[in-house]
Amino acid sequence: MKRLQEALAGWKPGTGRRVDPVVVLAARWAEIVGEKVARGSHPSAIEAGTLVITARSSAWVAQLGYLETQILTALRAADPATTVSRIRSVVGRVQQASSVTPRPSERTPLRRNVLPQTLDEEPLTAFRRSVEEERRAKVGAGWKECLGCGSLLPGNASTRCTACTNARNAERERHISRLLYEMPWLGFLGTAEYIDGLSELEYRAVRRRLLSRWRQALNLALKRGVLSRDGRERVLASSYLVLKSGLHPDRIAEATIRAEFGDEMYALLYATNG
Repeated sequence: MKRLQEALAGWKPGTGRRVDPVVVLAARWAEIVGEKVARGSHPSAIEAGTLVITARSSAWVAQLGYLETQILTALRAADPATTVSRIRSVVGRVQQASSVTPRPSERTPLRRNVLPQTLDEEPLTAFRRSVEEERRAKVGAGWKECLGCGSLLPGNASTRCTACTNARNAERERHISRLLYEMPWLGFLGTAEYIDGLSELEYRAVRRRLLSRWRQALNLALKRGVLSRDGRERVLASSYLVLKSGLHPDRIAEATIRAEFGDEMYALLYATNG
């Protein structure tokens, strides 16, 4: 089996029409994962940052899990602009490596009472052993496990892979956003008491995005001329005013609301029954 970087080394993104990296992977799949694995799987598509691989059975899906880091490394080497950050293997019909119909003399004679082809366990065991040996070699060379998913990272990389870092950052922002929605009067110092390592720059960035989204939702309600059935726009308006002004809710007067939203939105929010 060739190293993935060697298998894809000959391909470069063109200056004209961009070559689909899935096509490149499919064309050299046997070189990348080996003949046995290639007969049981093939790359199918790239969806929302995920390379989808179709495998003949759940056993092949398990084997492909060992190759995730290597496949992603090769894909990034082939296409530095790729947004792929993970792979997902699914059981399905695997395309044949070649569509050429053999000549009659080359066709395998028909046999009666032949059992369905089973997975060749011995090559898979050898394949698993080679992957484990490569993993041990990387650990010995200073590679470390991602704290999120356990995939191996170069020694000079951060403690988490890109996918886990993005997921962790998204979860952190959801936590901050929830606090700003429910307790917008806390300000930076108050919010920092609940969020470890929160910087003022991070707080201001989340605050700015929230204010923008909330204002868009309020403007949409004004355009429709009606509030949602649960009247959530009133809560949004309250949190928006407190977060933007820095005032405590008890100090938000009618004049402040009208000055920020205008008479038309004030009437929609507070002078109707929704």
